[in-house]
Amino acid sequence: MHRRSALRGEVFLMDIGQFDPSLNMKLEELVSLLFLNMVERIRTGDQAKMVREILQHFSSLR
Repeated sequence: MHRRSALRGEVFLMDIGQFDPSLNMKLEELVSLLFLNMVERIRTGDQAKMVREILQHFSSLR
């Protein structure tokens, strides 16, 4: 993960924490949840849509 993306993720979590102080999540936990969500989507047969979304994300990084 690029440092800039990690910092954006941390800022996102801090912003969310202002709305709900009980949310105490670290960036590593968020990445883990996103990874588990991706694995679940693969298991349920949503691979084509997921691949398109990943490719769109990487093409927007340029």
